[in-house]
Amino acid sequence: MEVSHEQPEFAAELPQFVNRIRDLFETHEIVSFFAALEAGQVPDPAKLLNGGDSEGTEIDEDAIVHAAEKILLIENARRLLVPGAVD
Repeated sequence: MEVSHEQPEFAAELPQFVNRIRDLFETHEIVSFFAALEAGQVPDPAKLLNGGDSEGTEIDEDAIVHAAEKILLIENARRLLVPGAVD
C-alpha cells in the first residue's frame, strides 16, 4: 500500500489486493488485527529485525516522521479493509 502512492502500477493493483485480503480473512479478524495493532500488541517487524527498541534519549526526527507515515498508512488500510470503519 505504501508504494501505491508513488507508483501508479501498484495503485492500479490496490483494489485487487484489498479484495484478496478480504477473501483470506473474515471482517472480525481484520478488525481484531487493527485493534491489536492500535493497542501495541502487534510487534513492529522492523524493530524485531533491527534488534528491538533503542533506549537512546535523543529525539530522532526521521523516526518520528516514519512513525507518523506508518500511522497514516495503517489508518488508510483500515478504511479500505473494514467496511464502515470510522476514525
